[in-house]
Amino acid sequence: MTHILLLVGYRPLRHALDITLRRTGCQVDMAQTEQETLQALDEQPYDVCVVDMDMATGDSRRVLRTLRTLPNPPPVVALMNPESPSTSEAITLGACVILYKTVGRQALLNGIQTALQASSSQTCEE
Repeated sequence: MTHILLLVGYRPLRHALDITLRRTGCQVDMAQTEQETLQALDEQPYDVCVVDMDMATGDSRRVLRTLRTLPNPPPVVALMNPESPSTSEAITLGACVILYKTVGRQALLNGIQTALQASSSQTCEE
């Protein structure tokens, strides 16, 4: 079972992602802030982090910077608005997959599997 940490501030998006991922057999933990994310990462390992890059607080960028300092950071799937100018920034900060928030279920799962393969980890179970 793939263990995923979601850092998504917008409640409806966080809820939809949680339901979608749980229905595919993933174990999901959620965070809304940088502090919650770092605490969760300190408490247990995750296979993948799904991070909303458009959080107004800037927490997502700080989390990506911190993840790069960890010995074995989980791969990051970055979610962003299609018109967001920060795609290259997300990649520079360590995101291995970029998905736009209009992403469908299958594209989300494909993005997570791509991230897992990039880290030579396990895959989400259908």
